[in-house]
Amino acid sequence: MVTLRNECTDIVQVTAARLRRAEPAFAIGAGAPTLPHDLAPSESLAWSLELAPLTAGDAEEIFLLELTHLELSVRYPITLYGDGR
Repeated sequence: MVTLRNECTDIVQVTAARLRRAEPAFAIGAGAPTLPHDLAPSESLAWSLELAPLTAGDAEEIFLLELTHLELSVRYPITLYGDGR
């Protein structure tokens, strides 16, 4: 689950949310915003991320979350782990 909360006094825009590279075993689930999405001050949003590898063993992928605030874009990498069965 990814939860974002805007603690700035200005709007923050979620401009991109994706994996570093395509992975068919990955899903962005319930609650995912349509992008771009403006997050008002004190507003929160949450959505689920699922990494379900198709092959046995551990898997690791990098999810990239890009935010824009006052014309400055920042990309946050989030490491996801999955256990294929």
